[in-house]
Amino acid sequence: MEIIDISVGWPGRVHDAKVLRNSTVWEDGDRISGYGRFHLIGDGAYPLKIWLLTPFRDNGHLTAEQKKFNKSLSSKRQVIERSFGLLKGRFRRLKHINMIDIKEICNVVCTAVVFHNTCISNGENLEEFMEEDDDLMPPIYPLFEQQEQNAEGALKRFNMANRLRFR
Repeated sequence: MEIIDISVGWPGRVHDAKVLRNSTVWEDGDRISGYGRFHLIGDGAYPLKIWLLTPFRDNGHLTAEQKKFNKSLSSKRQVIERSFGLLKGRFRRLKHINMIDIKEICNVVCTAVVFHNTCISNGENLEEFMEEDDDLMPPIYPLFEQQEQNAEGALKRFNMANRLRFR
């Protein structure tokens, strides 16, 4: 549950997809994806890209494979949510930072992430720090429209869902 990339400086209530859209991960997405071999996962609020897999939109007509894919993707996303819960559990001050200077706040968050990763590298027990992250709520409305979905990403997701049929 090591954190490998962070983007700091955004207010806590800014939509995650907006933060992603303005990050270096977004700028480098196609390059860092290994040209389709690797991918990040997101919820339905994110646009589908070859490097960013999102669930099938449930319009009431999903196939069994698509439902299975969505369930699998959701279970993988729980690892991400758990990582944030561990970070905020270990460094409880992150839930309520009483500082004004944005640069200072960014430094505190980055330092907490570095310490968090160091603790993981040293094999510290994480379970005692687990805390539910109440900031993570499922999005009510998608931030990106269907036309922003990437054809290569759609094909990759379709193929992955169909492979689940044989498992």
